[in-house]
Amino acid sequence: MVIEHRSSFSQHNTFEQCARWWYYSKVAKIPYISDMCHADAGNVIHKTLEQYHQGKIKTVDEAKEVFNKQWFSKRLE
Repeated sequence: MVIEHRSSFSQHNTFEQCARWWYYSKVAKIPYISDMCHADAGNVIHKTLEQYHQGKIKTVDEAKEVFNKQWFSKRLE
C-alpha cells in the first residue's frame, strides 16, 4: 500500500522520532490535546521585551509588572 501525503521538514522530524505518532496525527488525523504552556511563556517574555524596546515600558519595575500581569493571565504560575 502506498500513501501519498505532502510533507514538510517538521513532518520528517516527527516521522524519524516516531513513525506511529506521525501516522496518527497526519494520516489518520486523530485529534490530540497539546500543552501550550511553553509557547505561552515564550510569548509573554517576547511581548514584554518588545514593549520595553519600543519604549512603552520605561523601568525594570514596570517591565516586571507587565510581565507578571501577562504571566498570570495565561495561568503559568
